[in-house]
Amino acid sequence: MLTSTISLLIQIGDHRYAATVHLDEADQAVAEYTEQMAHLPSFREFHMASAAIVASRMMSAAMDGRHWDVAAAGWWLVFKRPGEERGNPARQMLERTIRETGGARVILVTDEVCSLDSVHIHVAALWTPETDPRLDLRPRLSRKTA
Repeated sequence: MLTSTISLLIQIGDHRYAATVHLDEADQAVAEYTEQMAHLPSFREFHMASAAIVASRMMSAAMDGRHWDVAAAGWWLVFKRPGEERGNPARQMLERTIRETGGARVILVTDEVCSLDSVHIHVAALWTPETDPRLDLRPRLSRKTA
């Protein structure tokens, strides 16, 4: 089991939220979040409607200042969004990065309303994102406010 440090940075619009955990703690957060959402009749892992619910709840948590809920929703979007059910490429990249570098940074960038089409996920070695000229951290704006 990989237990190296993972730094999660979530940027919603121009606001940033951060959490640092071990991979097993991220797995636990995803499992607990999935369990909390299980009461919703249409909620299923790897489905677009569920990802939209999670993104909406992530935005609400951000507005309410519930940072751990923002992080848990972010982890869910990394590991359980549509497309991850076939081999889980984000998790594979994360585990490979941890093996190669001893840790990882996961960056999830979205617009200020957490629309799914604005979500971008990056997995990289631990570093300071502001120093990487290839990473686009410009705040995303939805079409509604642009």
